[in-house]
Amino acid sequence: VMATRVNPSLHADDSAGASSWRRVAQLQGDAQVGVGMLLKARFLLVREIGRGGMGVVYLARDERKVEARDRHPYIAIKVLNDDFRRHPDSLIALQRESRRAQSLAHDHIVRVYDFDKDGAIVFMTMEYIEGDDLRGLIRSRLGEGMPLAEAWPVIEGMGRALQRAHAAGIVHSDFKPGNVMIGAGNLAKVF
Repeated sequence: VMATRVNPSLHADDSAGASSWRRVAQLQGDAQVGVGMLLKARFLLVREIGRGGMGVVYLARDERKVEARDRHPYIAIKVLNDDFRRHPDSLIALQRESRRAQSLAHDHIVRVYDFDKDGAIVFMTMEYIEGDDLRGLIRSRLGEGMPLAEAWPVIEGMGRALQRAHAAGIVHSDFKPGNVMIGAGNLAKVF
């Protein structure tokens, strides 16, 4: 997810929204999240696809899309871990970050759909990219490298994504191979 907008006015308190996220942070008990769980009576967590410092990313099936016979009912859901969730200012910052990422519609940026909560569980819904992250691709090619014809679309895609974000005044504060998904045709998508 894209991070820091170069605009200090965005750090102003969103009174109603801020107090709502502070209430989530104050909820007692650790919410247990895992495969098979249904969030918001809509998103079925199918399998874990990634884990990081902020939380766990799951492949999820949007049951509303299934009902509508959508041919692509799968999304990615990042569920924030308990440590991150306990800091209300972090939640507020992440919600703003999510909102900014939603404004960055671009072929080489993973689409963020929403930022929501289900009880004490805080999560982000995003576009699911079938493939591997750049870190995995690099590891699979250790010692052999990647031909320029394969590498160029990845390099160009990352550059275009960062260019789009920078044009909107947003700096990606965690740009690394693990935050670049490589889909079909070596299409790079930054998140």
